[in-house]
Formats: sequence, structure tokens, C-alpha cells
Amino acid sequence: MTKTNLSLLVAAYNVEDTLEKCIVSLEKQDISVDSYEVIIVNDGSTDTTLALAKSLAKQYSNIKVISQENKKLSGARKTGIENAQGEYLMFIDGDDYLQENCLSFLLNTVCASELDILSFCFETVDLTGKRLPQEIRPQMPSLIFSGSDFMFTKYMKNSLVGNVFRRELFENKEIVLSDGINKAEDKMVTYQVFYFAKKVQYIPNRLYFYARNPHSICHTMSIDSFVDWLNVTNFLVLFAKQKVKQSNIQKKYFSHLNEFTQTIFFYASSMIQEQSAYEQVYAKAKELQLTSGDDEEGFPANLSDLQKLFRKEQMIENAKIFINKYTYKFRQRKHSVNIILFHKNS
Repeated sequence: MTKTNLSLLVAAYNVEDTLEKCIVSLEKQDISVDSYEVIIVNDGSTDTTLALAKSLAKQYSNIKVISQENKKLSGARKTGIENAQGEYLMFIDGDDYLQENCLSFLLNTVCASELDILSFCFETVDLTGKRLPQEIRPQMPSLIFSGSDFMFTKYMKNSLVGNVFRRELFENKEIVLSDGINKAEDKMVTYQVFYFAKKVQYIPNRLYFYARNPHSICHTMSIDSFVDWLNVTNFLVLFAKQKVKQSNIQKKYFSHLNEFTQTIFFYASSMIQEQSAYEQVYAKAKELQLTSGDDEEGFPANLSDLQKLFRKEQMIENAKIFINKYTYKFRQRKHSVNIILFHKNS
């Protein structure tokens, strides 16, 4: 392996309490320290993150620290990519960490099949390292997919973390990397990069520890968060129209983004409490022509009407979950059951 075989890109914003644990996990690995680099991008932190990063760089010879004004998570990732020398890239958030001694396994798996992307699993933990309930996914055969086929399986993540990427993917002129986005910034990139990837493999190994931090960027919401989500959705709609050549894949993009738009409005209905705040979100969605949803009526401009809509939809969804659950139990007993779900229009 060459000195620049792998670049670990760490986005760091106000992570003084967790950065050292993150970096130590990246250094406790089973490959030569000369064969990979760790790039810490301090994204305008206002605490002691930068000083800590510089201190860690003195301890470990393969660490490079870059400090910049705050460009949000998308800008930190972009800076890391632009400065990376490795043939392969991995993204790590400053409050997360890796399984010790896993890099040799990941690189060997990537190189054995000359993969463009290797996707693996998270282990969700709290800030003390306690294991939290995990998302259970069915087992998947260890097959190699094209990126466009893999994207719309149950194993696709919206996140850049938990993947090993061939760096050449990010050199594609068709791919847009942006500054200034905190929400869905990874979705914007993954749904471009995976489309152009020719060889993607998924493995079920949980090698990335995702620390659920209630104060992190990913878990704080504002009007700007909804605007980010809407802008990313609009960007990907345009990407699908302009860059995606296969009509069947394009349809999958549109279907997926329609569901994502509904999710945005669902969160708006539960998190936004004031009509004036909702009007800002609705105005942006209307500007981007994202208010129509599945039907001609579209999402309502009034917050209370939106909340009523999703209360009703949630009742229907809960009923479907109940029915599917017990239909499955009946099938297990070798009985058949036909249940019709209906509701009265209001």
C-alpha cells in the first residue's frame, strides 16, 4: 500500500468533548500509519476543538489539521475531499468513532473486488458508548451491484459515513459539492456519487459507531433546516432530470424524492408550532414547486390543516402497520386473511 492509500476525513465543529475519542479510534488500526492519513477539518468551532486537533496532530504523524470559517457540514466535507491524497476516502463525524483494527479488513474487501464503494453498518450508541436500539435490516447476499441499482434498496444510507469510496468518484465533473448545508447535505452527495458508481458492495458488519448527540448539528432543527431539506430535494429533482439517463432509474428518483418531500412536511407538522414559521417553509416549498405532494390538492398552506392531514394519515399508517403485523401472524399459522382498510373522508 502507498502512503496515500486511504484518507479519513473528520468533520469537526464544537466537538471538544468527543474529538479525542474519535481520533484515537482512527489511530488504533491494523494498517501502517504511513499508509493512511487523517484530515481534521475544523469548521469554525467556537470551543477548544482547534487547539485539541493541533495537539492530537503532534501526537500522531499522519494527522493533518485544516481550519476554516464555518461552512457548515457540507463545506467541511468538501474541504476534506479537496485536500485528500488517498485512493479511497472515508468520512467520520467528530463525535463518532470507528471499530478498532477494522481498516485492513475494509481495504482488503474493497481491493479484492476493485469496488467503487463498500457500504457497511452503524452501531448506534449514546455519548457514554452505551448501545442503543439498532435498525434491523434483513440479511443481504454479498453481491456486487451497480450504484444505480443499489441506491433504491433497503441497504442504501442517506449518509456519507459508513462507506469506503474510491476518490475518483468525487473527481467526476458531473458531481456538485456545495458549501453551507447542514441538513441532508450527505443525501445530496450520496444520490449523485452512487449513481455514477459501477461496483458497490454491502456488508453487514457494524464498524462505525454513530454517537447520538442531542446537541449535534444532526439533531437540532430550525427553519433553516427545513429550507436545507427543500433545497436538497429540489437539487436532486434537477439532477434526475438532467443527469439520469435511464427512465426506470429516473422514475425511482422521483418516487423517492416525493416520499422525502412528504417526510419534510410531516416533520413540519410536528415540529413547527407557529403559522408564521410554517409560512416561511411553505413559501420556499412553493417557490421550488414542491408543495403538490401525491395529489392535485397538495399540502395545505395553513399549519393547522397540515397537522390535521398528518394526524389522519398517521392513523391510517398505524392501522396498516397493525394489519400487516397480524396478517403476517396469520400467514405463519397457515391461515389466510383478507382485511380491507377504509376510512371516511372528512
